[in-house]
Amino acid sequence: MFTRHVSAALRLVAAGMIVTAAAATASAQSTPASAPGQNAEQKKEDDEKVPVVKETVDVVGTAPGEKLGMDTPSPTASRLGLPVRDIPATVTVVDQLTIERRGAQDTQAILSSVPGMTAAAPPGSAGSVWYRGFGASQITQLFNGISVQYDAIAGRPVDSWIYREVEVIGGPSTFLFGAGAVGGSINYVTKLAQPGANGFDARLGFGSYNTSDLSFGVNRTLGGTRVRNSVRADLSRTYSNGAIQGNERASLTTAVSLLTEFGSKVTHTAAVEFQNEQVDRPYWGTPMLAPAIGVGRVDDAIRFKNYNSRDGIYEQTVWWGRSITEFKASNTFSVRNTVYHYDALRDYRNVEEYRYTSDNSAIVRSAPLLQRHDQTLTGNRVEARFRTTAGLPSDWAAGLDVSANEQTRFPRSLTLNVSTVNPLNFTTEAFFEVPGMVPGFSRDRTNNVNTAALFVENRTKFGSRLSLVTGVRRLGPDEPRLVQWTARSTIPQEFAADFDELSAWEFDEGEEFGGGDVLLRGGYVQLVEHLAKGLDVRLSRTVTRIEHTSSGVVVHTNGRSVRADRCPNAPNLAVAAGRPLAAGACCRFLHPHPRAAGAAAKNRCSSVAAVDSEAGR
Repeated sequence: MFTRHVSAALRLVAAGMIVTAAAATASAQSTPASAPGQNAEQKKEDDEKVPVVKETVDVVGTAPGEKLGMDTPSPTASRLGLPVRDIPATVTVVDQLTIERRGAQDTQAILSSVPGMTAAAPPGSAGSVWYRGFGASQITQLFNGISVQYDAIAGRPVDSWIYREVEVIGGPSTFLFGAGAVGGSINYVTKLAQPGANGFDARLGFGSYNTSDLSFGVNRTLGGTRVRNSVRADLSRTYSNGAIQGNERASLTTAVSLLTEFGSKVTHTAAVEFQNEQVDRPYWGTPMLAPAIGVGRVDDAIRFKNYNSRDGIYEQTVWWGRSITEFKASNTFSVRNTVYHYDALRDYRNVEEYRYTSDNSAIVRSAPLLQRHDQTLTGNRVEARFRTTAGLPSDWAAGLDVSANEQTRFPRSLTLNVSTVNPLNFTTEAFFEVPGMVPGFSRDRTNNVNTAALFVENRTKFGSRLSLVTGVRRLGPDEPRLVQWTARSTIPQEFAADFDELSAWEFDEGEEFGGGDVLLRGGYVQLVEHLAKGLDVRLSRTVTRIEHTSSGVVVHTNGRSVRADRCPNAPNLAVAAGRPLAAGACCRFLHPHPRAAGAAAKNRCSSVAAVDSEAGR
């Protein structure tokens, strides 16, 4: 029989960690087996006779000394320079050390370090993020505290090498960054020149699918007595041909900054960034086997097949420029001004949709799209920080943020089936071999958003253990109108009614139904057929005129006129800017609805696309 006695003690000391464990040895004595009928008392007595020898072993080590970073200021969460522990919000900071240790290759890989956050990069909206139940439209993505107001596209994964850290705020932060930051904010912070930090960094990596990564950075401080300069340069080049057929990605990212110190109170930083990314034959997904009901089924044999055009492409080129001037009068007063400019050009050239035929013998390829996005953003932000001690001590931050955002789109899409191919053995065309597709871009609409906002933030201390942090942001005249336009262009259109006729309580009540999403056996047409019971439905009727009256609406078609309380299709009519959307399908408003008339006038409409079916009510 063997017995073992183990005891342990831990004690921490300021210099490090010493572990004392009285446990390393054990003594054993072999004893004969108990005779049959030996009572329990005799067994216990024999056990107590076994000697115990204790030996003390001291294990000495040094703790890494890492801290949680609770005392580090977060410029994203507060302009007051408050440490993370004093900010009344959930703040996650993924610093450079964490990025390097986890081997995060791009910004979306960095976001995987944030609890509760999911990020994805589908080709059409590669900046998609979800955080604690909020979707991409409720999460603002910032670059050095600047919003480009087009996060789903502008938030594409960028090589992580040029970033110092990524900060994430959970919860509303609209007073800091404006409309859209309802569910949280993400801020990507670029490395800048640091005074006195002379050094060189490099990263070299190789992997499967010809993956390569070559990155380096250098920081140098140049001599000077009254004026001192520090410069930093970072460059990253990555490539991979991926597991998907014909898919390749190459990127070049660089950041250069110059810090000039004019004495101890005035500094200026000039920073420039360049990003170029090219994805050849982007992967738009794998079609599900027909019929698409119940649990979706995918043929494993085509999992890595790519049905895009053989020369399909996504490419973006981005330039950032910033001029940052800071004046620090004292420890209680400072002013910072940031002038910035952003220029982005993005090109798409793809066949984007694929589906099986009903017998799963072939795949139909459709939805060719040629698209260009040309966006510029120019702005200026001035902010001041100061401290007051009269009465209760308070820290203040106040400033003005103005910007002008312009985006022009150049779309050319066709509604046709490009080809039908064998799922396993196939070849695809060059994109401009698609009938109707020609090289060159056709300018469509230009959207301009001008913003101006005043912001104030305050932290007032009520003793050593209690503080009150408050903030307010006053929007300029364009932002409220933009919000109203966004709401009015979607909600009345969907429900065919004005806001004063809709219930705020019952609005968007789809969440009343529990459970997951389902696919209906037999198709969704069953819902339409059920809802259409008892309705007078006529198909293939061209709407020629819609007449609004005080008592309702009259829809005139090529067959007859229908009078009803409202025409649900009317708000859904697409207004064309200077050209018809469909040949032979146009109508006119005899007494147009005020908002429809405004939209038509603003877009100089020459025709309006009409529907080919109608309902009495």
